[in-house]
Amino acid sequence: MASGKRTCTSLYTIKTQFFSVILIKDLTFQDDEGHFIFETLEEQVDLLNMTVNSALCQQFAPSSSYQQCFVKAILKKCEENNFEICDELYESYTMLIGKSNEVSEVCYKTYFISPDECITLQESTQMISHGTTGLCTWQAAKYLTEWAIENKQILKDKHVLELGSGLGLTGLVISKFCCPATYTFTDGHENVLRTLRKNVTLNTVQESYSENDDCCNIQKQRCDKTENDDNSYFVCSDTDGSRQDITRIKHLDWEAFTEQEVKDLRSDVILASDVVYDDRLLEPLVKVLSSLLSSSSVAYVSSTIRNDTTFSKFLDVLDTKSICWQEVKNVPTPVFYYNKDVAIKLLKLSSQ
Repeated sequence: MASGKRTCTSLYTIKTQFFSVILIKDLTFQDDEGHFIFETLEEQVDLLNMTVNSALCQQFAPSSSYQQCFVKAILKKCEENNFEICDELYESYTMLIGKSNEVSEVCYKTYFISPDECITLQESTQMISHGTTGLCTWQAAKYLTEWAIENKQILKDKHVLELGSGLGLTGLVISKFCCPATYTFTDGHENVLRTLRKNVTLNTVQESYSENDDCCNIQKQRCDKTENDDNSYFVCSDTDGSRQDITRIKHLDWEAFTEQEVKDLRSDVILASDVVYDDRLLEPLVKVLSSLLSSSSVAYVSSTIRNDTTFSKFLDVLDTKSICWQEVKNVPTPVFYYNKDVAIKLLKLSSQ
């Protein structure tokens, strides 16, 4: 039997995996010594209370179908190993079966940075939704976020601009943990921007909450919001007035931007992730980068290498536009769960 401390650590691991909705087949149901973390009735109840029965799950739930598969997987493991099964497991499974006909295009995913700190995002349940891939959080965004956590000094007190922000994981983590002077989210798809605004509001306005060991503390902030046709400005400050952050969300079309738009985007550091995937967008993307780098010192672009040819073309276009690039090879300490078998490269860019 695993020790209490080891069991607690294992429960935290499964909780973070559950709320970030990783594939059921990849869930870690055993501790380092090979013990299942739900061998006893008490451990099963603890696991349910940290996942499907938690306050976090009631407020920001993963999809019902995912929850059902999660509980079903636990029941199957218990039956295979002849563990006594608590009534609460059966009750949870029955309840989730009753919700199996509820189909939703959106769900919540919560990404834990530490036991006490997390970011919650509304995401699409589909990889491609409303004609865009931007309504899900992708691997390279998680990698870039991990790099940012380890390299806070590069972002501290800087005006940071992100291209293709998607649903906001990178920017929300940086705004919370890396102390930038300002952070500007940009994206070119209105449905993405609409959800991004919700996620920024969700993670800057919601009050902290905690329930025993199941914590997700979001610092309470005072926010004033103004919205124009294509811009949202969120001015947030700590309730005690000790620090004020300015977060902007702006529509930016790589294929139809003006030089004045770029000039108005005040930035010291440019970030982007999973933006190198379509040959047709490489020229517009590099044109935006070139314009921004004329007044910014550096850019960091994180890319999942799904197609070597597309990535090579991206490097060729950078060379054509006289943008210097070098690969950042220091792999950050893992924080999130994603496929580490697929190559991800982080490039540092600067103008010549």
